[in-house]
Parts: sequence; structure tokens; C-alpha cells
Amino acid sequence: MDKKELVKQKLEFWKSQINQALAVYWQRKNCPGIYCNRAIAESWRHAGEIVMNGGKRLRPSLMYLVYGLGDEGNPKKIMPVALALELLHSYFLVHDDIIDEDKLRHGTATLNEIYRTNSNKFGKGKIDSIHFGESIALLLGDRLAAEAFQMVLESHLEPNVKNQITTELLKMAQTTICGQMLDVMVSFPVNNNFTKLKREVEEVIKNKTAHYSFVAPIRIGGILGKIEKKKVKIMEEIGYKLGEIFQWQDDYLGIFAQEKVLGKPAGSDLREKKPTLLLLQTLENLASRERKLMLSLMGKQLSTGELALARDLIRKSGADAWMKSKIFYSSNKLVKFIRSSELNSEAKTTLEGLTALLIERKF
Repeated sequence: MDKKELVKQKLEFWKSQINQALAVYWQRKNCPGIYCNRAIAESWRHAGEIVMNGGKRLRPSLMYLVYGLGDEGNPKKIMPVALALELLHSYFLVHDDIIDEDKLRHGTATLNEIYRTNSNKFGKGKIDSIHFGESIALLLGDRLAAEAFQMVLESHLEPNVKNQITTELLKMAQTTICGQMLDVMVSFPVNNNFTKLKREVEEVIKNKTAHYSFVAPIRIGGILGKIEKKKVKIMEEIGYKLGEIFQWQDDYLGIFAQEKVLGKPAGSDLREKKPTLLLLQTLENLASRERKLMLSLMGKQLSTGELALARDLIRKSGADAWMKSKIFYSSNKLVKFIRSSELNSEAKTTLEGLTALLIERKF
């Protein structure tokens, strides 16, 4: 079995274990006080459906992969931490859907859309429906974060380990929130200073995607597995590179993948006029007239024809080939780094296999 298939099997195994634990968590009967309020209980059921629907469970599964490289051998004991990572991920996604005004995720309605379309049941008029939907989704996202920390605090981990994990989760949340803020703040330059903006986008990737999707799970898995700090540091460096590759692939798929594969409308970065590296390279390469045409296709809902035109302009600029080449070159460079590192053979196999999986993903 090759490295990629080996890691794929491990990820699928942990995904199934995490899904089972999440299902048990949402089926709990205990709901004291206000939690039993019918509307509150129903909202939490909706939140559970969003969490359970179609997630890859990448972050907690990566935590387990790293944990398995250590000397500890009680995976059930650390399941609350895995669930906490997944709930925090869901918290970020719920808030992200509000910010991006998305209506679909994994092919189903987002929380803000569910409550927008059902706002009349709560006596809200059409004018107030969007604000109402976003408000409920915002609060449900906050509750997901609170539940995540409660899971860790109520776990059977040793007190010092519990403190370390809580600290790492807090750091993860704080860093990701700042990365998300920068993501919202950056916009396309009026003076065509693409170099400066590319640096800002790279900062967003480092402190948002890379940190909470790869670096934090690696750190947490290292703490739980009692792995030597020097080895964890090496894996953290690899995690940052994996995060870059993951985001570049995400940006590319967000434009060129089909909606039924993505689970949400393709071209959302165009609609949001979001400065990704792919779109920045497109604008930098296009001639003035075509650049204006490309900009006219951003910041609005695109028809099928307009999305096709935007894709053609990206291809014509050479940015799609540039992005593919960047992903290929960076992943090869990362594999060489992994192979030459001081990590043991099991760790190298795991991280090399993970790299191969990431560059082949379709959604």
C-alpha cells in the first residue's frame, strides 16, 4: 500500500469515529433550564445537522494522526479534544457564512439561511429576515465555541494537559479571528499594487487556514501524544506549508469545480470580490481592457455565462496554469523537506501521504 492510500485509510477511520462521537453528543437527553426551551432546542438541532453534514473532519483526524506518532495509546480519552476541534471549526464556518452571505454549505442551507427563510415563524417581517437569520446564526456559532471549551474542561485528561490544550485552542481561536478580520479588510488595489496585496493574502493564509487547519491540530496532537517538542516544531513548519497548498487548491476549486462537487455555488470568490492569489495573478497578467472586464464580473451574482467568461479570462491570463504549477512545485519541495527532516519514518510516511492527498482533492 502506498503512502497516500495508507494515510487515506487512517483519515477515513478517524472520520468515522469522530462522526459516531458527534452523533452521540447531539443525541444527549440532558438539557437543563433554558436549553429545554423549544426554540432553543430546535436551533441546536439545526446546528447539529450543519456540523454533521458532509464535513471532512480533517482537523481532528490530523490531530489523531500526530497523536498516533507518540507513545500514548488511549485514543478514546482524547475524543473530547477531537470534537472540540470540530466544533470550533464549525463555529468559524458559521460566522464565515454570515460574513460571505452564503446560503449553501455542503449542499444544504446555512444556519443564517435557515432562519432567514423561517423568520415569519418568529413574527419577523421580510425586511428584518436577513438580520434575524444572521443574528441567530451568529449566536449559534458562539454556542458552538462555548461547547467546544466545555468539552475539554469536562474531559478526563490530566489537569496540566487540559490547561495546555485549552491554551492552544484559545490561541487557535484568537489567531484565526485576526486572520479572518484581515481577510475581510483586504480588497483589490486601486493602484494595481499587486505585490503588496499578495503579501497580505499570504498573511491571511498563514494565520487563518494554515494555523487552525494544520498547525494547531499538529500542536495539540503533539501535546496529547507526548511527542518531543523539537519534532513537533518540524511538523508545525510542515503544517504551515500544507495550509498554503490547501488554500491555493481551495481557491482554484472554488472557481473551476462544479457546484454539485463543491456543495455550494462555484465562483463565490468572484461574487464576494475576494482577493485570492489566483484572482490577483489573473488581474496582474491581463491587459487593461480585459482587466476592466474581469473586474466588472466581480462583486455580483454571476450567471452561468458570466462565470464561464470569468473562467476563460483566468485561463487566458495564464493564472490557472500558474496556480497549478505553484501547487505542484510547492508540494514537491515540501516532500523533499519532509524526507530530509529529522522525523522518524512513520512521521515522514504520514506527512508525505497527507501532502499527496491534499493536492488531489476535488472539494
